[in-house]
Amino acid sequence: MQQAVPETQPSSGSDAGLLPAEMGPRADEPDLAFHLGVAHDPAFPTSVGELEKRMDFDWSILDEARKIVSGARMRQYGPPEDCFVKIGRMWGALLGIPDIPPRTVCHMMTGLKLVRDVFEPNRDNTVDAVGYELCATKFGS
Repeated sequence: MQQAVPETQPSSGSDAGLLPAEMGPRADEPDLAFHLGVAHDPAFPTSVGELEKRMDFDWSILDEARKIVSGARMRQYGPPEDCFVKIGRMWGALLGIPDIPPRTVCHMMTGLKLVRDVFEPNRDNTVDAVGYELCATKFGS
């Protein structure tokens, strides 16, 4: 199954009539833009620095989640690997189904935080959701 390729404007150069995937990356564009099919979009950042400026994330949330997962929560509930396995066993037993895999438990906990954040957005929900997803990385892909 082929992916849809964005349409391009015809140009007068040697690339005339070619789709982005056929043109290849230009020297002034990152390969990422080319592979995402946005190489033709002048609004797409052309450098990592420009991309980071546009993203303007609150990286302290990631730092806080990392510290909580590896510090306070580990002291409170034990290692995430053990905790999420036990939660998966409990949920499976309550539902009368096989154990829920720990990675799935992490995603389900993230879902809980997302629902709460829709009701009342706050930093705690975001930090916890990021923390659950960090824990999910312990269980493979």
